[in-house]
Amino acid sequence: MKKITNILFLFLAILFYQNGFGQTGLTENTADQIYIAPNVQWSDWGTNYTNGSGGNVRNYGVFIFYGNKFTNNGSYISAAGSKDSFISSTIDTVSGRLQPKFYDVIFNNGNNDVVVNNDSGIYVAHNLNMASLIVSTTEVI
Repeated sequence: MKKITNILFLFLAILFYQNGFGQTGLTENTADQIYIAPNVQWSDWGTNYTNGSGGNVRNYGVFIFYGNKFTNNGSYISAAGSKDSFISSTIDTVSGRLQPKFYDVIFNNGNNDVVVNNDSGIYVAHNLNMASLIVSTTEVI
C-alpha cells in the first residue's frame, strides 16, 4: 500500500506542477503511448532509444536524448512548441523504418556527425539547430 501511495503522490505532483521533469531508462517503447505534456522535460538518460512498431509518442514538451542511437519504427510526432534535443559525445544515429516528425530539433554532439539513415529521413516542421554536421543516406525534410 505504501508503494502505491508513493506512486500516486508522485503522479499528482507531476500533474499539478507546471514545470515537471521526468527521466527513464526505457530503451524500447514497444506498444505503449508516451505523452509528454507541455512544460514537461523528459529524458532517456543515456540509453539508445527505440520507438517500436507499436510505439506511439506524442511530444508537447521537451524530449532529451542522451544516447547515441534513436530508432523510430512507430509513430513519433512532436507538436508545435515542442523540442527534441539530441545530446551526445559520440556519433548520433537516427534510424528505423518510419519518419519521426519533429517541431524544433537540436543536434548537439560536439565535433561528431549526426547520421540519418532510416528509411524515410526526418521531418522538421519549424527549427533545425545543428551544432554538428548531419550526414544523411536518406532525405532530410
